[in-house]
Amino acid sequence: MIENKSFKVFSGTATRYLAEKICASLGCELGNMTVTRFADGEFEVCFEESIRGKDVI
Repeated sequence: MIENKSFKVFSGTATRYLAEKICASLGCELGNMTVTRFADGEFEVCFEESIRGKDVI
């Protein structure tokens, strides 16, 4: 288990299962985020928690 939690792990839509397994191995929680897809194929990612001062993976 990682004691220094100065990082957050987030997942794209295609890799959620892998990210959950990695988080289980590291002893941390998967970060909360939402992905909004637009009709023209673009998308927007919004982090639902603070990532200030953290390393984001």
